[in-house]
Amino acid sequence: MPAGQHPTVPPDGSTRVLGKGARTRQAVLAAATKVIAEQGLAAASQEQVASAAGISQSALRHHFPTKANLISAVFDASLDRHRAAVEQTLLQPGLTPRERLTQMAADHLAHIASASDAYAYEAYAFWARDPDARHNRDAWYAWLAGHYRDLLALANPALSGAECTDRACTIITITIGAWATAGCHRPDLGVGSPERIHRTLLATIDNIIDAPAHLDRGASPGANVTA
Repeated sequence: MPAGQHPTVPPDGSTRVLGKGARTRQAVLAAATKVIAEQGLAAASQEQVASAAGISQSALRHHFPTKANLISAVFDASLDRHRAAVEQTLLQPGLTPRERLTQMAADHLAHIASASDAYAYEAYAFWARDPDARHNRDAWYAWLAGHYRDLLALANPALSGAECTDRACTIITITIGAWATAGCHRPDLGVGSPERIHRTLLATIDNIIDAPAHLDRGASPGANVTA
């Protein structure tokens, strides 16, 4: 490697060195992410993204022939980064199942507090309109829910499989809903700082883990928990 040249680290955090083509691809995805977050999907033309990435449009189209290809890749890369972060927590030694579960939720909430909620809403709108992209999103949520479900079963062995599935869905609903109440452009609901909101949400997740088993499938897991 020439003096002064630094390896490019992939978005999954691994230490492998990317080749020139992969570095160009990553630069395009980073530029597109920034354009989408700051100006919206409508502004993320191939011309605009190529200019932001400092490359020619022909070079961009070599990797992403159409805008749809580019946008799908951008949001798929976001899911890959989230997956890598979850896997780090799952593989971290010395944690109990409960600690892994709450750390996963806490990391998600921390991301929501610091990331662009405008970008997140653009992603959700894109997935809602594009069935192929929505398939990738659904696969991600199924993977995440599966890990929450397995950790719930270990953290509270009294729960049935159906109850673990219900509570996993509830935890995902809580964390995703935090985009509205704890994101960068959250409304003032009189509940204080994002940190206070996070503590409240994590306490709710603790209640979900500990709520008594054998609730009716349609009931809220926290319904029988005394505050």
